[in-house]
Amino acid sequence: MGIGTWLAFVALTGGSIRAEAQGKAAQPVVLVCMTSSEPGVLQAHSIASKMFDEIGITIRWLGEAKACRLESGPVIEIQVTKSQATKHDAGPLARAWEYEGTRIEVFYEQVRKRIGPPRLPLLLGHVLAHEIAHILQGIDIHTESGVMKAQWDQRDFDRMAWKPFSFTDRDAKLILMGLAKRGAPSH
Repeated sequence: MGIGTWLAFVALTGGSIRAEAQGKAAQPVVLVCMTSSEPGVLQAHSIASKMFDEIGITIRWLGEAKACRLESGPVIEIQVTKSQATKHDAGPLARAWEYEGTRIEVFYEQVRKRIGPPRLPLLLGHVLAHEIAHILQGIDIHTESGVMKAQWDQRDFDRMAWKPFSFTDRDAKLILMGLAKRGAPSH
């Protein structure tokens, strides 16, 4: 299905995804394997989980490689790298292989340098939610603002600190459509 078909479906379905998600008993569960002991990771998990919970999706974090291998369904694997960039490098914070559907790489040092230690979990949580959404949507699409914005600036960082971003209804619908295609389990 092409991006035009996806967007047409989203436009035709209309309505609020948040209202739809609240009326359902079973939520889709997304399994995410992320083994990292870097500062701020556990708080970042919580922040990303809350963003997905708002649209009726449960993120189940698997921390040990052994636990990840034991899962029978699709597992999103997040690798945290500590690659050093130059002081002036404003490169990407992460990368998702959305067409593969399982792999994300987070550039921890880039995240750390962009925002500093006190707000690091906040930005990292947004980065995780953004990249997981790309994997679940199965497409590389961005919005003008919010979680799925292509690049955040200092004003966005300040807004995140005030209130974490939410997914737009369009993004939420694309995520749910992608989940249905993946056959995500519910609980």
